[in-house]
Amino acid sequence: MKNVFLKLIKVAILGETMPLEISELKTAENLKSVFSLAKKHDLAHLVADALEKLNLLPIDDKLKTKFLKERNLAVYRNEINDYELERISVAFKGEKVPFIALKGSVIKNYYPEPWMRTSCDVDILVEPTKLDLATEILTNNLGYVVTSKGDHDVSFKTPSKAHIELHYKLFDSDAKKQEKALFENVFSLSKLTKNSATYYEMPNEYFYAYHISHIAKHLRFGGCGVRAILDTYVLNNCLTFDETLKANLLEKAGLTTLASNIENLSKAWFGNGEENDVTSRLSEYILTGGIYGTFETKIKAQQSKKSSKFSYLLSRIFLPYSQLKFKYPKLEKYPILYPYYIVKRWFSLLNKNKRELAVREYTNVTKTENSSQEEVKKLLDDLNI
Repeated sequence: MKNVFLKLIKVAILGETMPLEISELKTAENLKSVFSLAKKHDLAHLVADALEKLNLLPIDDKLKTKFLKERNLAVYRNEINDYELERISVAFKGEKVPFIALKGSVIKNYYPEPWMRTSCDVDILVEPTKLDLATEILTNNLGYVVTSKGDHDVSFKTPSKAHIELHYKLFDSDAKKQEKALFENVFSLSKLTKNSATYYEMPNEYFYAYHISHIAKHLRFGGCGVRAILDTYVLNNCLTFDETLKANLLEKAGLTTLASNIENLSKAWFGNGEENDVTSRLSEYILTGGIYGTFETKIKAQQSKKSSKFSYLLSRIFLPYSQLKFKYPKLEKYPILYPYYIVKRWFSLLNKNKRELAVREYTNVTKTENSSQEEVKKLLDDLNI
């Protein structure tokens, strides 16, 4: 169903008429398979839109309802995210907090309709020195609730049930040094949006380099989803770039090889290009992993960075301080308590759900064929990430 799925995306986004055989979509079984794959990549709303345009929505009421529900949900999510971004913009303007909108909040403006580019959250960036003030504004002024804190962002839930990710760094600790260096002064190179005193946007070339680096992050952890490849195709066909600057930025960030392969795959899927050896393996990795990667692909990707299965398991048993401090915030203030929190984390496995997850991870690590792990490692090496 891969080819049918991708062709339906082209119908929805590019307005193509009928680039596939109608017979492939006349059975409920095939439609269910397409729906399942689309749902896995958060693109079921586009498949539903394409089927309606082609007058091929299923006769089965339950299945038809499933498709249309996804499209309606995408429209609703877009409205809620726009509403929350506007609230943030007004609140930050009043307190003079500069911010930059990231990812889907920007990319959706280049799709035929903004709702076509779904986002599960709203991502914005503030300067590290403004993090405490920004957090205070979101919690006290807007009623947001902090749900977690990571090494580069703070997550919130809004009264409207939307998710907000407030980044104070563009990259997590696993990003390449070159990527981090390229965006050290991101606010100084960005420009204010029209009629705003605090809402900034990156130049197209920098935004594109950040987009590719975000794909790299997801691939390192097991998968990035079809949507990221579609975004790449849309950006390259809708934005105007200084191609020399764009190429230089990607080279400085160490992302030239990855960008080339992602662009080639986007053309193979949504344009008139063809897959080669690397993009064919990348295609399988992405389609299998889904938008965030499956449990199994995540483990394979993480294992590929270690010298052996034992070293991987050791790193999971003795979680590094850099990761453990976000699970136990007090550790950041009292690093000497690292051994205590290591043991405390072990005792958390008394919880049935956590214990079952740990057993599942151990089983996957010990039973994963070395050849399978090597395939992932080779792909990531070929992509230079």
